[in-house]
Amino acid sequence: MPKNIKNSGWLWGASAMGLSFLLTHLCARLLLQSRGSQKGLQYTDLGRLSMGPKGQYLVDFFLTVAQIGFLIGQTYFIASNLQNVMLEGFGSDIPIEWFCKPLKLS
Repeated sequence: MPKNIKNSGWLWGASAMGLSFLLTHLCARLLLQSRGSQKGLQYTDLGRLSMGPKGQYLVDFFLTVAQIGFLIGQTYFIASNLQNVMLEGFGSDIPIEWFCKPLKLS
């Protein structure tokens, strides 16, 4: 994160991070308020009530995409930490591919 703020500039980086926080906070509050008014419903049920069957599928899709994103991030985090442990603890510079296969996007 610090490198991203340095690359984007202090003003834009801080502004974008603040705006992201405000939007996330607003959406979380609205989601909790709507769930509080409909006791016992899951988020997919709220999507179906507000937008019909398409809303239910959209909520399910975006929940799945978010979970996959967390899984990929956690896997890379663990692999990079294992690589650092091997380098610092044993002096062995093992490629990260031994711990996880990075995705090639080209």
